Amino acid sequence: MYYLEDRTQAEIAHHLGVSPPTVSRLLQRARAEGIVEIRIVDPSEVASDLGAVVAEATGARRVVVVPGHVDDPVVRRQRLGTAAARLVEETVRDGDKIGIGWGRTLHSVAESLRHLDWAGRVTCAPLLGGLGKIAPAFQVHDITSAVARALGGSALPLYLPAIVEDDDVRQQLLQSPDAALVLSEWAYLTTALVGIGHVGFDAEMQMLFGRYLDASTQDRLRRSGAVGDICMRFYDRDGHPIDDGLRGVIGLDLERLRRIPNVIAVAGGSEKSEAIIGALRGGYVDTLVTDEPTAQAIVAALERATPTRGPAR
Repeated sequence: MYYLEDRTQAEIAHHLGVSPPTVSRLLQRARAEGIVEIRIVDPSEVASDLGAVVAEATGARRVVVVPGHVDDPVVRRQRLGTAAARLVEETVRDGDKIGIGWGRTLHSVAESLRHLDWAGRVTCAPLLGGLGKIAPAFQVHDITSAVARALGGSALPLYLPAIVEDDDVRQQLLQSPDAALVLSEWAYLTTALVGIGHVGFDAEMQMLFGRYLDASTQDRLRRSGAVGDICMRFYDRDGHPIDDGLRGVIGLDLERLRRIPNVIAVAGGSEKSEAIIGALRGGYVDTLVTDEPTAQAIVAALERATPTRGPAR
């Protein structure tokens, strides 16, 4: 009644016609005599083993898996953000130059960072331009500033749109002194903190890319085999860049992302499993922070296909 039917000790006492202390003594006796055994499973150990499996299968340097199954996407993002924030706090070093991507999960990372009281010098720079009418959680400049404040560092602004379709206008903007300063810093980044998007053409993706993701662009991405994007740069399931994805993007390209010594990607949701696999196969990500259901979906997807290792980093 207590362990299988979840009745309280008071309810059991009333049902049996005995006192509550008698029920308590009987429960203690049941454990002492081995009638009842309690076994505790450490979820972090299970998650650690799962992370090692994903890392081995994909060639990732490290995979951090947040244990447990959470259906609420808001709670999931908060848990991923907390795990990634602790990782950043542990690994940040004096003089680091950190590139920052965008997305609601990265916003959760920025919110979860604890303010470090240290004498380190950290510089944070956005990895792409900004979008206009969009929620603050997606604003790369807000995220970059929040990370810099938490790490006691400075933030470099990139006051350019994320997408400029006119080639001449885009080139003129890139040649401005402020833009040139940030772009030059990309060559010296020691770490990048990015999210991973998946090509589902769902409401969230439409909200992110707005009018830039018209029917012809969606069709082109489908035909090219795109499965995901990092900072608006699309790639297929083997990690090959999609050269004609979104046109006119002002942001770090995938080849330069691959050259950054430590790229930390934070992404959760089993629907992103193919996008995550592509990012790992392409060699764009060194450390992945994800949740347990997504890690399980990645393992299942890899078991259905022969893994293709990404380029050596």
